[in-house]
Amino acid sequence: MRVFASGSALLESGCVAKIDGLISDIGMPGINGFDLLQEMRAARPQLPIILITGHTAMLNLAPLIGVGYHRLFEKPFDGDELLAALGDALRSARVRKPQS
Repeated sequence: MRVFASGSALLESGCVAKIDGLISDIGMPGINGFDLLQEMRAARPQLPIILITGHTAMLNLAPLIGVGYHRLFEKPFDGDELLAALGDALRSARVRKPQS
């Protein structure tokens, strides 16, 4: 597991091609979670992404950005539920992954 201080830090790290999944807050300074989602979708279309928000209003915006994330959690959230969602997303990504 790697932790980045911001979405920009992740994008500049050179790790995008190496990660298996992403959990991101929506409300971040600089690049927000929706913008990061778009960047990650362009770079890694099949990457499992889970978004988190502390702002109920953001839950209303989520459908407007379309698909592209596995699940959206509102703070406070249950850690076990988040881990279960990440496990589901990773398993789903493995099933969709093209066989070499």
